[in-house]
Formats: sequence, C-alpha cells, structure tokens
Amino acid sequence: MSEITQEMLKKILRYDLSTGNFTWIATNKKAGCITEVSPGYFYVKIRIRNKKYYAHRLAFVYMTGEFPEEQVDHVNGDGIDNSWLNIRRVSSLENSRNHKLQINNKSGITGVLWSKKVSKWISMIYVNRKYIHLGAFKKLTQAVEARKKAEEKYSFHINHGRKRYSTVVNAPTALV
Repeated sequence: MSEITQEMLKKILRYDLSTGNFTWIATNKKAGCITEVSPGYFYVKIRIRNKKYYAHRLAFVYMTGEFPEEQVDHVNGDGIDNSWLNIRRVSSLENSRNHKLQINNKSGITGVLWSKKVSKWISMIYVNRKYIHLGAFKKLTQAVEARKKAEEKYSFHINHGRKRYSTVVNAPTALV
C-alpha cells in the first residue's frame, strides 16, 4: 500500500496547525495515541487503514501534500507538540544537533564529564563522526563555556542538550 495522500488525509482528518492536534472528521474526536518510542521520547501516532503514522509527519502531508524525505524535528523538543510552527524538516545531521540531554549524563551538560584520572572537567563535541577534545578544566563553568562556544561554532541548535521533559504526565495514553 502506498503512503497516504493529502487528499485522502483531508477527507478523514482535520489538522489544527496552532495546536498540532488531528481530529477525526467522522466523529469529531482527537486522533492518535501518545507512545514512548524510547526513554523520554514521546510522540503521537495515528493509525489509518491499519498503518501507524507519526502525527508530525502527517502534518507535513496535510500542509504540503508530500511526506518529507528528511527527518522531522520538534524545535522545542516536545514530540507531542505537533503545531506547525514547532516542526521542521531537517537532515539527519541537523536533527542530531537538537538532541535532549542523555539520561545517563551526570554533569547536566552534554559533552562535559568529570575525569577521575586527571581530576578535571573534560569538554568535547561530536562533529562529522569524530570527537573533538575541547580541553580539560578545573572548573565546570570553564568546561561548559568551551562546549557552548563549540556548539555555536558548529551550528548546533540552541536547544541542544536541554533537559528532558514532556507535556506527557502518564504516557502512553490514548488521545481518544
């Protein structure tokens, strides 16, 4: 079965571009359910004709008429917020530069870790499939500053490394 078309989608669903919610036209109820696809990453999935679609990708079909070949990024990091101004087409590289803070991070800053071996804060950044060592610092603030400068230099998204959060309280939850 081929991908759903804009015409087919608009016959069965309504999309509110300010909220990002989809509503079934036949029942006037919200479409989809919230799913945790990996720890801390929640998205809305909608089942249409026995196939599951991510709501953020359906928004692109609804608004532009085509599925994006690229990835779709939630600018504010909340995968439940599918409002049109919060989603954007990005390359894999661009999307990797807007990641949340990893769950196992102990410093609270992406790319900054404490080295027991040298008793210093190590700052690094991953660019073009290589780690770039930014320095070893006595103070955490110095390591963070080095990391932030590197993020700016390599065009990382301003939200990269933000703390994990979601508008979801008890997911997964059906939207109806």
